[in-house]
Amino acid sequence: MYSEHFLSSKYGGVVFQPLFFQFPNDSTTFDNIDKQVMVGPSLMLAPILKEDTADFMAYLPNENWNHLIVDNDLTLNNFADYDKTQAKGKTIKLSAEYTDLHLFLRGGRILPLQFNSNTVRRSRELRDLKTTII
Repeated sequence: MYSEHFLSSKYGGVVFQPLFFQFPNDSTTFDNIDKQVMVGPSLMLAPILKEDTADFMAYLPNENWNHLIVDNDLTLNNFADYDKTQAKGKTIKLSAEYTDLHLFLRGGRILPLQFNSNTVRRSRELRDLKTTII
């Protein structure tokens, strides 16, 4: 998040962007402008938007996507693979609680993470936390 904010402040642009910013040749991404969002070129968020919904549909553009599950630990599952015979991606059904958030990491990208507790209050305290690279 810090890197994306830095890049947008230095070069312009937006941190949270619709899918079609990254996939302009996939017309299906134009329809998901209010349902999913990219954070930079690497991370896609697919939130549940209605409180009474347990299942919802999400669109994955034709790329390699890894499903990130972050709680006290990190789980990374290969979720979709690039298919050179297809121009468009695929729509998938996801299930979750209303408070859950589905995160997808685009293949070929690097994501540094730090798991911090609520006790970290200053930036200099982050230096002592373990950094995980995905």
